[in-house]
Amino acid sequence: MFPVYGLAEASLAVSFAPVGAGVESISLNRHRMTVGTPAQFLTRAAADAVTVVSVGRAIPYCRLRVTADDDVPQPEGTSGTFTSAATM
Repeated sequence: MFPVYGLAEASLAVSFAPVGAGVESISLNRHRMTVGTPAQFLTRAAADAVTVVSVGRAIPYCRLRVTADDDVPQPEGTSGTFTSAATM
């Protein structure tokens, strides 16, 4: 099993973790995951924690960005809508 994120309109995938890197995850406060809200990291055992799996970094020649609903880019560590674009 190898977690990745893909879009049918993009190709097989838009992000991959390095081969052999293993699965990485983080735990976040499930109540602070709305668009535009900074992520709040928690321990996996916390009552409000939800654990999400990393899908790696953008593949070569592909850009990724996280935006608000109005397509305005969000700062790193902020929830939003995930979009990608080929840069070939």
